[in-house]
Amino acid sequence: MKMTTGFSAKLREFRLRSGLSQNALSVEVGVDPSYINRIERSEREPPKRDLVLKIANALSLQDHERDDLLLSAKYAPMLAEKVDLTDPEFRLMAERWTGYDTDPD
Repeated sequence: MKMTTGFSAKLREFRLRSGLSQNALSVEVGVDPSYINRIERSEREPPKRDLVLKIANALSLQDHERDDLLLSAKYAPMLAEKVDLTDPEFRLMAERWTGYDTDPD
């Protein structure tokens, strides 16, 4: 079952630009090459946040590109770690970035 995701396209774009094959990237991040292939074909959901960060590091992404990859996988950008998560203005921005309601109530 194919799932349409911006993450798949961004991963492929960044990987190709970096010059890494799916196999080389999989070795760098410690996953099976078929896993990377299935993600790029939108057959898998984006990986957990820590793996997205490993991928970003393996691809030598700049900070804004890493955050773009995180956002496409529906994760908050690294900036979020420096922000008060209870701040209503931040929650509003996060909802706009991800499309998810962040209000715990």
